[in-house]
Amino acid sequence: MFNPQMKLLYHLDRISNWMRGNEAKPILVEFDPSNACNLKCNFCTFNYMKDRQNFPEDKIDSTLEGLKEAGVRAINWTGGGEPLCHPKISRFFEIAHRLGIDQGIFTNGGLLNEDLTRLILKTHVWMRFSLDSASKENFKKVKGIDSWDKVNENIDMAVKLKKEMESDCTVGAGFVITPDNYHEIPQVAKLAEEWNIDYIQYKPMIQNLFKNAQLERDWWDNSVIPLLQSAEKISSKCVINLYKLHDLRFDYRRGYETCYGHYFVPVIGADANVWLCTHLRGIEGFSFGNLKEKGFKEIWNSEQRQEVINKIDFKKCQACCRNNEINKVLYFMKHPKRELHPNFI
Repeated sequence: MFNPQMKLLYHLDRISNWMRGNEAKPILVEFDPSNACNLKCNFCTFNYMKDRQNFPEDKIDSTLEGLKEAGVRAINWTGGGEPLCHPKISRFFEIAHRLGIDQGIFTNGGLLNEDLTRLILKTHVWMRFSLDSASKENFKKVKGIDSWDKVNENIDMAVKLKKEMESDCTVGAGFVITPDNYHEIPQVAKLAEEWNIDYIQYKPMIQNLFKNAQLERDWWDNSVIPLLQSAEKISSKCVINLYKLHDLRFDYRRGYETCYGHYFVPVIGADANVWLCTHLRGIEGFSFGNLKEKGFKEIWNSEQRQEVINKIDFKKCQACCRNNEINKVLYFMKHPKRELHPNFI
């Protein structure tokens, strides 16, 4: 479920077309409906963006139709902020569903109600609760707001409604590992069993905006990994992003010189800009264009997009970047090296 490299194999038509020198068609768009948020997480990577902007309501229909026309196959509703803060969020879901675009949503769960949960279970492939704690006390410390009980109720509601509706939507939870919550790693595994969610995903906290100084390797090795091993024994629902831990432990070495991943996973911000990637959204100079002025396809095929790509030194990019795993594969395919023995699979 969390292996970007293997998922590329589902899109050999797109990869083959790109390899022949044709214009790449995006597979997934990460879409921020809102920069507002109802929580104040102390590890938030995008707290510099909390300007409370919402994606313009008069551009919802045309933008989603433009994504379908451009060949987009899936949308992650993410942030930025909390997607459910957008007053017309249901409209996003309904239109994308009508257009046949797969949908997934990251939500902190605090703003859900029964009607909205039913809509998500009907229209989405997956929904993931950003949990990041295993206790009422630590939830307030890590997330900034005392809404532990509400989130618990909503997770329970989602699981029960999924069963009632016989929905195929995967319901999971995410746990970002930080110095304030790592000791709760085993307890969250127990909660995954109690709630009967489909999985609990563990991934490391990372610094934002080129701040590549990460937490000490000894801390990951000696404090975090033993607890992750313990959690795996508690529940088979545990999923660990090992490749991100590997990147953090080995200084995030890059073997490629450009970001091919952006061709397949662009980002749309709440400000209606189309951004190069999830880590650079909201930063001047990294926008391909604004959807208030042009359609997605026009922006995607514009000279401005190529100008943005040409000026970036990708070796200085974000540690644990969103596109790193697929960049490894795409760069290898574009620049095969005989000494890597590619025929010996």
